[in-house]
Amino acid sequence: KAVDSDRDVPARQLPDETSDALQNGPGRDWPSFLYAATGEPHKDQKTVASAVEILRRRGKNVRLVLTIDKAGVIAAAGADAKSLVESGHIVPLGWVRKEHLKSLYETCGFCVMPSLLESLSSAYLEAMKWSRPQVCSDLPFALDVCGDAALYARPGSPQDWANQMERLVDDSELQRRLI
Repeated sequence: KAVDSDRDVPARQLPDETSDALQNGPGRDWPSFLYAATGEPHKDQKTVASAVEILRRRGKNVRLVLTIDKAGVIAAAGADAKSLVESGHIVPLGWVRKEHLKSLYETCGFCVMPSLLESLSSAYLEAMKWSRPQVCSDLPFALDVCGDAALYARPGSPQDWANQMERLVDDSELQRRLI
């Protein structure tokens, strides 16, 4: 996946099944954080899923939209993620085709990138191109790409991720500045 010109990959609306998963069911009115990534272990969905659980316990409902399927979410984030899927706090979409990425980013208000290892992920650039504020791992590869255009959280710290996600949702001026 990568940011392309509309001349290269024309943007299309989300498929009905994906749109339905995002617009119906529990959590449809909650702020949504997108994590466009595979289920590889270094992508660290477990930390961000745990952050969503912390926010849920605080009474701060947010959704985490993942581009892996339900089985992949449970494999990557642990068995506790199953209850987050059932409550609507995690929306496992499965693979999203390139032509649907722009619509997906536009559907979600925020992005997260808890990855522990990257050479260069297009997700940072996609979030910036499509004007979505993001929280990223406080690691050199993310800092090099995003600079002051993102908030940062300690890798592997669900508490820090929850704090930064909550901060971003609650501060419209911060959102504007990051965009």
